[in-house]
Amino acid sequence: IQEYHKLHERVFTCSAGDVFEWTSASRTPREETTMKADYMGKALGLLAYDAIALGEKDLAYGRAYLQQAATDHGLNLVCANAVDMATKELLFPAYQIVEREGVRVAFIGVVSPERHITAQVESALLDHKIEIKDPTEMTLKVLDEVRAESDLVVLLSHTGIETSEFLCEDLPVDVVIVGHYPAIQNEPKDVGGTVFSMAGSKSDRFGTLDLTLSADLSEVTEFSGDAIRLLAKG
Repeated sequence: IQEYHKLHERVFTCSAGDVFEWTSASRTPREETTMKADYMGKALGLLAYDAIALGEKDLAYGRAYLQQAATDHGLNLVCANAVDMATKELLFPAYQIVEREGVRVAFIGVVSPERHITAQVESALLDHKIEIKDPTEMTLKVLDEVRAESDLVVLLSHTGIETSEFLCEDLPVDVVIVGHYPAIQNEPKDVGGTVFSMAGSKSDRFGTLDLTLSADLSEVTEFSGDAIRLLAKG
């Protein structure tokens, strides 16, 4: 942990969602699921992630549980398009801005509104009165203020590959990091001028992304990265 925090002084860390991995009570006893989520919250707190986007399996725990986890463990949870059904207000901040070594990076989180999530998760979201709005529309609402306060905008897109590629075309962001899909992309790629990165799922790999910015910090001039296997077998 000490070595990790020394590294963290020089890099930014983030997640594209579903870190708490909710499962229905019909598959896993609720006490067991919550216990696993509690331990994950503690681990994420120790790792001091700069931003954690919320996926549908996170939101299925409900706002109260997630807010308590954020308070207990110092988690920076972000989601720009999950709202309370009654008030239409955001459940969590749309973005988090972090400055390190003179560079300000904004992390915006979005979750997929599409109905390719499981019926059990959909039912849990309805029980908690959570509505998922259009990610493009909701991101555009905050993008101007985010741009004014940051040098680099990273979209933590818990929407899968195809929707994330559409978001690259629709939104003037610098980087899109993909969640919600198990596919692995060993190296980042350019999608319409946006850096597109995807490192799989279930913490099997740790994605790295190295960016070189122009002298005025206005654009990404070079990028590289990897999807490092964490559970490699000897």
